[in-house]
Amino acid sequence: EFHEEFQQPNRDLSQGAKAVAYQDSQTNPDWSRISETNSGYALSLVRKYLVEVAPYTADPYVNVSQYYRETYVSNPPVGPERRPWKYPREQDDTNFMETGRWLDDDFFSAMRLAGLCPLSTARIGSRALPVTTALRMLNTRFDWNQAVRRVSGLSFRQALLRKRLYMEYFPSLENIDVEANARVQTYANRTYDLPLAVFVLPRREELFRVVAIQIGTDKDSSTVYSPTTSSFFWWNYAKLYVGNAGVLASQLQYHFHDAHMTGLRFSIASRRQLPSSHPLRLLMDYHTSNVREVTTKGLVSFVGPDGYLKDFFTIGLNGQGPALRHAYQAWSYEKMDLEKEIRMRGVQNLPYHPYYHDSQKYINILHQYVEEYLKLYYCCDSQVQEDQALQSWAGYIANDIFGGQKGLPESINSLSELADYVTNQVW
Repeated sequence: EFHEEFQQPNRDLSQGAKAVAYQDSQTNPDWSRISETNSGYALSLVRKYLVEVAPYTADPYVNVSQYYRETYVSNPPVGPERRPWKYPREQDDTNFMETGRWLDDDFFSAMRLAGLCPLSTARIGSRALPVTTALRMLNTRFDWNQAVRRVSGLSFRQALLRKRLYMEYFPSLENIDVEANARVQTYANRTYDLPLAVFVLPRREELFRVVAIQIGTDKDSSTVYSPTTSSFFWWNYAKLYVGNAGVLASQLQYHFHDAHMTGLRFSIASRRQLPSSHPLRLLMDYHTSNVREVTTKGLVSFVGPDGYLKDFFTIGLNGQGPALRHAYQAWSYEKMDLEKEIRMRGVQNLPYHPYYHDSQKYINILHQYVEEYLKLYYCCDSQVQEDQALQSWAGYIANDIFGGQKGLPESINSLSELADYVTNQVW
């Protein structure tokens, strides 16, 4: 029924009509009547940001993606935003398996920031990866100075001081015991060896380059592979091992926990705390309409004793629980804000970071959409503060859903704060 409304002509709301709705909401917040008054304009916003940017399809986000690609791929940016390639998986030689591009070290480096798990890389020395943490894990017997100098001309210390050293690191997979399963017998009854991929950004280059890959976090006994000291087979084995860890982290942490489980919590909070006609309820229901069903099915079909991920993932059944617990312990409200997450990882100044640069444009579109929608119902900060349903919703999420431990705001005091909060949830 909602999608059918897209076919209706725009019913823009005059400033006078909106002002009446705002005044009424201050004294008598009858959301059902106000929502009905503003519904035409709200739908025109949805059409503006999610539909009219490209021919209509069943999934509005497909339109945003198509619009973005047509705009930025056909007219690629120049200057500071220029990058070696914007979409490594969509070059002319898209079948990189047959062409052998997957064996290229630069392709491997690019996929750390444009591939399956683009939020697993951090600068050594950032808040997400302090120097002490990195040095605690790196093998002291390996000549890191020579390896870094071979790629960049800098010593390890020089690259560190100049903020040019990076590492792909998967803390959610650390110290996980792997159990035997029917399909992956070779991974039976041992601890999963966490891979550490070290990169350096050479001067006057846009893409950082891989220095070496360490399998395991024991600084005395872990094996380190590099392009010069390892055979062709073992060097590519190490890169595939990193790719495998990226699959585990992206699916269990970033996909299932951070997207599905976290989205489920927000969806439940909206259903429990907001009246069915409240504008936030309408907005959140539209963006989380299938979260509950899909996540509930996922718990049965994907994870757990009867799920098939235990056969496909190298950490097996026993590894899924610890990985998800680590993901929950590491999650915070700060991670919902992509800009804060990127800065916490210290990768905001990388010349080549397609996931970050491209996502900024998506988020700006969503923020404009959410902000204009909210301004239909709230004209000032005081109206946000006086909306008891909204404040109860925020407090319920922070204290009841997340136990007051994840840094979520217990109250929302301004319209701009509300727009940022809702945009992060929608994103």
